[in-house]
Amino acid sequence: MKNYKNLSKEEWRSALVENWLLFVNGREPDNEAFAELYSLCVDSLLSYGASLGVNKDTSEDVVHDLFCYLYIRRRSLRNVHNIVSYLFIAFKNRAINAVKRNSRGTDLGVGFASFSTGVTVMDSLLDDEERETIRRTVEKLLGELSSRQREAVYLRYMLNLDYDEISHVLKMNTDSVRKLVYRALLRLRHANTSKLPLLFFIITPFYHL
Repeated sequence: MKNYKNLSKEEWRSALVENWLLFVNGREPDNEAFAELYSLCVDSLLSYGASLGVNKDTSEDVVHDLFCYLYIRRRSLRNVHNIVSYLFIAFKNRAINAVKRNSRGTDLGVGFASFSTGVTVMDSLLDDEERETIRRTVEKLLGELSSRQREAVYLRYMLNLDYDEISHVLKMNTDSVRKLVYRALLRLRHANTSKLPLLFFIITPFYHL
């Protein structure tokens, strides 16, 4: 299995599309391509689940359930064009259902959890005190946003989804997503202009957390 750490956005998408097409279009399941798909997506999906407030065990169960579905229904997936948004939507829908089941039928709806973006920093560049200071600063800044804004910012700047992909995940049109992200950035800037560059040093486009 290839090492997919440190891929650029374009390299990640290219590898995802290549392995997806190999998997869904073959006469027989391509198990190697399927394993590569899992390797490409698992960390980002688990991170997204954690940021939605889903516990680790549930998120792992949801990922496994999703990939079982992909394997069983692969022939029906040949018409999927936007692979990234499809995977995140499928994960989110299953996560909502899993949380509902675990909550004994409580009607939690789409806003089932307060979106709280975790903060990851480059450990090799920072000591413990600096890392904790940055974590508190970023979380405080993100606390200025609504749950919807935090999710949009997370998808855009941590998972590096484009606006069209985010629109599918959030079930909004693309222009509305652009406005949502723009207003979130304005709100952050007004909250603390001096610390805004720090936020985008930490919230950088990556896929493996």
